[in-house]
Amino acid sequence: MQQGRHGHGDSAPPKRQQAICKHFALHGKLTVEVFYWYLLDSCRFGPKCINGHNLRRLAHLSDVFRSGIGCCCFGKLSDGSLNLFVAGTEGGIIKRFHLVANFNGPELMKQPNINTETLGAMEPVGGGREKINISALAIIDDCLFVGLACGLIIISHLPSGSIAKLAQHSKPVTVICCINGIVLSSDTQGRINLWSYNGASGNFERVNTLELNAKINCLVELNGTLWAAGMGIYIIQLNTLTIAHSIRHPQGIVVKTLIRYGAHVIAGLSNGHVIVYSPQGEQVYCYRGDGVPMATLDGLVTPTQGDVCMLGNKNGHIVALKLPSFDRIGTLPCHLQVHRSAANGGVSCLVSVGDGLFVTTGFDGHLGLYTWKI
Repeated sequence: MQQGRHGHGDSAPPKRQQAICKHFALHGKLTVEVFYWYLLDSCRFGPKCINGHNLRRLAHLSDVFRSGIGCCCFGKLSDGSLNLFVAGTEGGIIKRFHLVANFNGPELMKQPNINTETLGAMEPVGGGREKINISALAIIDDCLFVGLACGLIIISHLPSGSIAKLAQHSKPVTVICCINGIVLSSDTQGRINLWSYNGASGNFERVNTLELNAKINCLVELNGTLWAAGMGIYIIQLNTLTIAHSIRHPQGIVVKTLIRYGAHVIAGLSNGHVIVYSPQGEQVYCYRGDGVPMATLDGLVTPTQGDVCMLGNKNGHIVALKLPSFDRIGTLPCHLQVHRSAANGGVSCLVSVGDGLFVTTGFDGHLGLYTWKI
């Protein structure tokens, strides 16, 4: 498979290659705090550019959190609004944005911040107060679930402002999701709690717990099984909560993300590999990448490339792979590789927000909104 290069010749217009042109993708105009891209379809190399002009950054928000962005989530509320919530690597502030459409295209509109301290996150600890760090975010129906490093989960019903707390984790919460009407939460110790909403009491009640004794980074459901991954992959029968199969990787290699793709599961590994598994956990395919450590991945449907798997790497680049062939479309630098004050660097989150749009966040504190151009 031929890899595209970011070279530009001086001869007659060559055949366009399958690579992402960073000059086209990142070209824009500064307006107040945000870079927005207004119908600027030019590339400084003009028709001589050999790289693809099908990916564009629509908005760039600098220093959303100076400490770096640790987690984010996206969801649609019952009022029809599209909401992006972003939390830093330190502190208890959550920043909220609405994704809206205007005559220039999609934009991110800043909304009031959410302070988890006002939601009751601060609890007395040994005569003092515990420092807040947010470790997980999720939108489920009209509720914002906030997982904290202390193990507490805060639930904010956004339309009414009512608050609830779940306190059955003692380690940092890593994942919160909903499967078949049941809310699942996991932590760094390998505990998975299952919660059901009791309409009579108006509270979430824990209905079961599974102890895996290994850090969990991601959860996904496939054909009645729960895939829990981090230090290895566990395939769990949901009706019995028994482990049907487990997958081990070499020491030091961690599963960062799982996504469903048709009848298969795609796993993104910390060493940059992307592995496709059958429902039984058999390896079907392995994309070995170029040795760059991976932070996250997600899948999206694009108007120009069809199904695409997007990788977010520790060097700050995103990599686009065409599915199901895993042909490499190209690479684009999005975030700084080295953060000003932290050991982490590069991309921290990558999430599809529909219609070929996706958001990236970085440990550099920046946020970008991208689109696949028709």
